[in-house]
Amino acid sequence: PLALRVQTNQRQRILLPETLAQKFQPETDYYWRLVASNKHGQTSSAPPARRFRVDPQLPPLTEQDLAEFGERSDGVMIEASLDNAPQPQYGQLVEATGWKPAEGPQEDARAVELDGQTGMLVYKLKAFPPRNYTVSFWFSPTKNEARLGQAFSAWCRGMDDPLRLSVQNGKLYARMEAGKPISDQGTPVEAGSWYHVWAVKNGTTLTTYLNGKQVSELQVPMDVTSASRDFALGGNPHYIGSSEHLACQVARLLVSARSFTSEEVQRLYELK
Repeated sequence: PLALRVQTNQRQRILLPETLAQKFQPETDYYWRLVASNKHGQTSSAPPARRFRVDPQLPPLTEQDLAEFGERSDGVMIEASLDNAPQPQYGQLVEATGWKPAEGPQEDARAVELDGQTGMLVYKLKAFPPRNYTVSFWFSPTKNEARLGQAFSAWCRGMDDPLRLSVQNGKLYARMEAGKPISDQGTPVEAGSWYHVWAVKNGTTLTTYLNGKQVSELQVPMDVTSASRDFALGGNPHYIGSSEHLACQVARLLVSARSFTSEEVQRLYELK
């Protein structure tokens, strides 16, 4: 007999309110199938039907477990002040190499310096948001180098790259690989100067801001589905070719599963 029918437009999961969850008895086999429909008709998931059981002994899921991308209620997935240390205030640090404490972008702020050889800060993600996100951090290149270096890299493998913020030949580029390579024209940055960089994806638009001002706007796919489950500051942890480490200082990292508005970007930059 049919125990429950749920109709939803959610792409990742179905969360049942307690009143509906109470329909299921503990340690009982339940079988389910997925039916997708649109104006052209409908189709069902291939047999056999999937099975699940309710285990009342399991601990309750946390807020991070229930969130689609592991985000807090305000949308933040990773927040790290990088005040002389790489550990985040929210989220999970995977690896920190080749770093040391450094002076920050303001007198009362501190930072982390990456050596450009082994230096990287790698943070874990539950998933990279395909449609809307914001990446924000302060950085200062410490060397003028012609070679490619990654200030921020969520590159997973060829053509699976939801976002890179790359420095090459004195310019900062916003890039991704989604069916094809996508890149802006690059914005000049100087060694020894601090920059507040924002990359905001809002549907089909990827906008880059530098020190509160918009410097590029790219047309990108609406949904950039990626297997990426981490990202790095100062390098690319998954590329096995030539080094993409960047000698730089970084501070005040924020990665959010929502798109910040241009007004928010400007206001937060002015707050320093």
